[in-house]
Amino acid sequence: MTASQAVDTSSILVSRTIVSKIYYWDQVIFMIPHKCDILDKQLIKNIMKKVAIYTTPTCVYCVAAKKFFNENSVKYEEYNVATDMEKRKEMVEETGQTGVPVIKIDEQFVVGFNQPRIKELLGV
Repeated sequence: MTASQAVDTSSILVSRTIVSKIYYWDQVIFMIPHKCDILDKQLIKNIMKKVAIYTTPTCVYCVAAKKFFNENSVKYEEYNVATDMEKRKEMVEETGQTGVPVIKIDEQFVVGFNQPRIKELLGV
């Protein structure tokens, strides 16, 4: 674990209260409780979705998709298929697509930045 990976955060729902934990080297060093409202419930729902996006640095639709995820508090893993040949191969094998963005939400794939489909899969 590097120094940049030493600090981590997570949130859990405890009796209508979200408790955000801040970790340092696998030890909880700080907890921030705050009341859960409708927006927080949606945030929790989005956090629980497993989202991955296959991108390239020059793709404007990739930038738009990542902006959408950030604005909607959706955590995601980004794979730059211009430099990561393993992830590029994985993307092509799973979808048959060579263009980006390719977005995986749980086990569903979305090719391109199809915002209505992404909203439907995320429930936003």
